[in-house]
Amino acid sequence: MGNRLPTRRTDIAKVRAAREESQSRPVKLRIAASMLHQKRSGRRRDSMRGPEYIERLNEAAAALGGVADIYRLEAGGALVRIPKEELDRAQYLDGGNVL
Repeated sequence: MGNRLPTRRTDIAKVRAAREESQSRPVKLRIAASMLHQKRSGRRRDSMRGPEYIERLNEAAAALGGVADIYRLEAGGALVRIPKEELDRAQYLDGGNVL
C-alpha cells in the first residue's frame, strides 16, 4: 500500500509547486529589461548593434523601475528594496546592470 505509483495529479501538483517557487525568485533587472524589450518591440538582440541594444535595455529598465519593486544586493547577500524616490531620479546604465 505504501508503494503507490505517482499519479498524474501528483505530478501536476509538483510541477505547479516548482513553477510557483521559481516565479518568486528575484531576477536580474537586465534580464527583465531584455524580456520586456523583446516583448514590446519584437526585436531580438542580434537585430541591433550593441550600443543601440544597451540603450533600449536602459529604457526598458527605467520603465520597470517605475512599476516594479527593484532590489539591490548588499554585502552579505541581503536583498534590500530601493526606495521609489531613488528610482525616480536614477539613471540606468549597462542595460540595467548599473543604477
